[in-house]
Amino acid sequence: MTTINLFKVINCGDMFQVPSKKAESGTINKRVVLLKEMGNAWANEYVCSLFGNNATLQLYKDDLVAAALSFTTSEHNDKTYQEITVTDIRKINN
Repeated sequence: MTTINLFKVINCGDMFQVPSKKAESGTINKRVVLLKEMGNAWANEYVCSLFGNNATLQLYKDDLVAAALSFTTSEHNDKTYQEITVTDIRKINN
């Protein structure tokens, strides 16, 4: 089951290409975005990666979006890292 939440765009980086073994062309689109949960000034913020077609969506500061996030963790050299990926995103007209 996928949970969709509402977020406000705080910052959106430029789209760029990264190598991908899964893509026919050998590269895939990527964009990094900072999303904030709807709520008060202390609501959670997430630095997320968008890949493929999701990365082509042009987002601007203060845009309202509905998005599903995927959280993964990995360990390297006794340190734990978390990656947050946007699995689905829709811009809401505001």
